[in-house]
Amino acid sequence: MPEELATTMSMQLYVFLPTAHLDTTVWQAGLDRVGAAVQLDPATDPASHPGFTPMVLRGQEAGAEMRFEDVQELTAGLENAAARIKDRPVVLAFDYGSALEGASAHAAAAGLIAAFDGLGWDPQWDLWFPTPEAALKVVDDLLT
Repeated sequence: MPEELATTMSMQLYVFLPTAHLDTTVWQAGLDRVGAAVQLDPATDPASHPGFTPMVLRGQEAGAEMRFEDVQELTAGLENAAARIKDRPVVLAFDYGSALEGASAHAAAAGLIAAFDGLGWDPQWDLWFPTPEAALKVVDDLLT
């Protein structure tokens, strides 16, 4: 993903999940397991506190906007959406406008993919992230 796009306009990243109950301890364990180098605030709860969510990424203060969206509305007209998302009826949206926020969003997504069997999707490039490693590759690309 070109950095200039991540710093000049609002971008989105979606993670399809089997549940909206995201235990931050489990999410952090997923981040740690895949080596995402992200520290979530233990009070992170996108269900009750949507909006900008601070985190620390590789020692830097960072974060991204998070909110839940309607999966049916998001995937209407998206070819093969049902086959891809399978038993993941919940979608957590990340919005970002800078490379650091984008890296934070993709790193957070890697933890969700690892901890909750999530599936990431970048609609700008129609890239799917079935593994944490796929999302972490974008983190590296954005921070270099």
